[in-house]
Amino acid sequence: MKQYDWQRALEASPEPFHTRVRSVLSALPEQEEMTMKKAYRVKRIGALAAAAVLVLSIGVAAANNLGFIRTDSKNSRALKDPAAVVEVLEHGEVEGIGANAKFLEAYSNGFAFAAASLDGVEARGNEDPTVYSYQSVEVRYTRGSAAVDVDISPLLPGINDAFSGTAVDCGGVTLYALERDYLVVPLDYEKTPAELEAEAAGTLMFSYDDGLDAPSEVQQRWVSWVQDGMLYNINSMDTLTELEELISMARELIGA
Repeated sequence: MKQYDWQRALEASPEPFHTRVRSVLSALPEQEEMTMKKAYRVKRIGALAAAAVLVLSIGVAAANNLGFIRTDSKNSRALKDPAAVVEVLEHGEVEGIGANAKFLEAYSNGFAFAAASLDGVEARGNEDPTVYSYQSVEVRYTRGSAAVDVDISPLLPGINDAFSGTAVDCGGVTLYALERDYLVVPLDYEKTPAELEAEAAGTLMFSYDDGLDAPSEVQQRWVSWVQDGMLYNINSMDTLTELEELISMARELIGA
């Protein structure tokens, strides 16, 4: 997989967005203890997806108040298998995530547990100097070369409690579904008329990486909802999983 320089690639995004995403990415440690290597490798691969979900799933009002969201590595650790995830959830180990939190080892569409981590997170709103420290549970599922990340976090007023996107009813729980296309291009790339039109319409975002020889597409899809006072996100950053499939996975998790 091509590893992009997201520090440069996100320069073209709106300032409130790329600043927060870059703060998450830059906070990720370059090296971890050997026992944590696998889980954190997965986290770095999914870092943009996780960071963008934290930023893009919230509404405009909340986004304007959000100073930063970044990882706190000292309060993060790998969860080596599904049993470790269940133990963390059932023992109420994470403040704000109850023992009734939903978790599946595998989904009916073939996505199965690949890795997981308990992630320390720090967040602050622009209008509130308070830095909130909390933990979230992130699980990666794979099906062949496709990957999906599921994240469970405490619900924090003013930080992650407002949503945008298409509302989808799911038996009393409202899902918010969003998808966005990114085109990562060299710095000297000339946009086509169709691309300029899509960019103006807000359906395509450009990011820049001068290490690329040719443009590369990145498609992000995510579904967010609140259940039992907890925030759930399901997201994908490849072209192999459609939004409708993520919605189906959300329905399956809600009903678990």
